[in-house]
Amino acid sequence: MQDWELVVLQALRWDVSAVSAADFVDAILRRLSLQTDRRASASERRATVRQNALIYVVLATLGNVGREFQLFVGFLAQLS
Repeated sequence: MQDWELVVLQALRWDVSAVSAADFVDAILRRLSLQTDRRASASERRATVRQNALIYVVLATLGNVGREFQLFVGFLAQLS
């Protein structure tokens, strides 16, 4: 079935890839200099920040960015 779907998409020259805000999270995180402490390694810290950023993207997409946005901004402020 999937093969036929691809054939139809190619025949119609449809581009079904969509760009979302989540596609930019990793690029933005690479530009941040995240400080580490003794409790977490740099990779653990990046993983936590990435997870929280993706949660924020989902909440923003759903339109629930009131209190959650304040918590996310507070979290980012603690990193610097």
